[in-house]
Formats: sequence, C-alpha cells, structure tokens
Amino acid sequence: MKFESGSYYHIYNRGVDSSPTFLTTGDYSFFLEKFNFYLSLSTESLAYCILRNHFLFLIKVLNKNEMDDKIRFISDSEYEFYYTLPSPKNKHFPIHTLIGHWMNSYSKYFNKKYNRSGPL
Repeated sequence: MKFESGSYYHIYNRGVDSSPTFLTTGDYSFFLEKFNFYLSLSTESLAYCILRNHFLFLIKVLNKNEMDDKIRFISDSEYEFYYTLPSPKNKHFPIHTLIGHWMNSYSKYFNKKYNRSGPL
C-alpha cells in the first residue's frame, strides 16, 4: 500500500484467532514507545485505542516540510541512532516500512517475553 503525504489512515490489527496481544500494562507501554520510535517523525497520531486483543490508530502522514520541521530539532547523530539512513541526504522512509518495523519489534518483544514463537 502506498501512503500519501497529507492523507489520513486507519491502522489496525488484531491478534490471531482474537487471542490477546497485550497482557500487562508494560506491553501497552512498550507498544506505544515503539510507535513513537518508528513513526513520530513521519506521522501525526490523531487518535488511538489499544484493547487486549487489537489496536486502532488514526494517523496523518506528514508532508516533507512537516517532517523536516520535526527533524531539524534533532541532530544527525540522534537521527542515525533511531534510523539507519539509506544515505545522509535521505531522511525519509516509506511509511509501510516503518509500520513493518513497529509491528515486528512488538512481535519479537512479546514472543521473547512470553517464551513463544510465531505471529501474534
């Protein structure tokens, strides 16, 4: 799916067979921290709801100027700490890639924490 800058998107997912994907307060916190880590520079979160077995987010994909405004407040070294840059001149990543990193990081966290494997 191609995400267009300036557009709004409803991002959602549910646990396999409606099984719980958040078991503790720490799970919710980690999930939100990873959202901020991966998507806060390129999106604006307008609303979200995280329930025991699913989540929903309403986001706006920022345009290049809006992203640049956010990025200019952090140094290049800080930015490189958060993201592996394809080149020093390109600080923008496809949103679907960032969402994939967000989902994968949470799945790995959850599986390791609860000694399990496979999709959530």
